[in-house]
Amino acid sequence: MAAKTALTQGTIVINARIDEWAEQFLIDRRVRGLSKGTLEFYQTKLKAFLEYCESQLITEVEQLTPMILRRYLIYLEERGHKPGGVHAAYRTIRAYLNWWEDEVEPEGWKNPSCVPQPRGEDSVRWRGDLFTERKYTTNVT
Repeated sequence: MAAKTALTQGTIVINARIDEWAEQFLIDRRVRGLSKGTLEFYQTKLKAFLEYCESQLITEVEQLTPMILRRYLIYLEERGHKPGGVHAAYRTIRAYLNWWEDEVEPEGWKNPSCVPQPRGEDSVRWRGDLFTERKYTTNVT
């Protein structure tokens, strides 16, 4: 399905149905040549997020807020997702929202993916020239 547009006072208004845009995001990723596994990963994570949005009566991208994303991450955690799984969901949503922002360029819209990345026991981070993991630190050469 394509997004519907309407002309209002010389401005194009986009009815950004969240599921329609998710489908377009997946098409864009496929055209960019992402691997089949990555596409399936995105599809799985987005499907779960869209189901959550539907349960919260969220139908348009513009309805998303940082608080809704935080609640979704907590929702995943409360349902037994490990920290790495919660972080994977966050990364997918962030990629989707960043793509949507670039694709649509909505005036006055604040990207809710500004929520800090979730971290957990298995979180891995780059810090300068050091590769750090919670259990040990190794210099990268």
